[in-house]
Amino acid sequence: PRTPRPNDPFKLAQSVALCDNNANRVLRVYVRDWRGNGVPGAEIRVTWPGGEDTFFTGFKPDISPGYADFQMAPDQTYRLTLVNLPATPVKGINQAAQSLCPHLPEGIGPSWQVVFQQGAER
Repeated sequence: PRTPRPNDPFKLAQSVALCDNNANRVLRVYVRDWRGNGVPGAEIRVTWPGGEDTFFTGFKPDISPGYADFQMAPDQTYRLTLVNLPATPVKGINQAAQSLCPHLPEGIGPSWQVVFQQGAER
């Protein structure tokens, strides 16, 4: 595999459903530089049919300086874009995907973890 470099674009390194009873429909985003360190202050745009919002990494440094989260609504499909960093958008984070976590209690939806990493191969 190729070694990541400081000027590489950010790419999706991970996008997985989290079947967590303690976090109902939380979109957890990590932005990491080419060394794997969290990037604070990264602006993230989230869009869904009929809506859009932005949020930033760095407000929960106890988790990671490159961490941000967003509360998702049921039955929506989300798309993520890094605003000020060269990155490939992430499409299709689907909150209707209850089948991914069939053991979750009624009314609790899956959370989602997305990792943007500079120089990721995926």
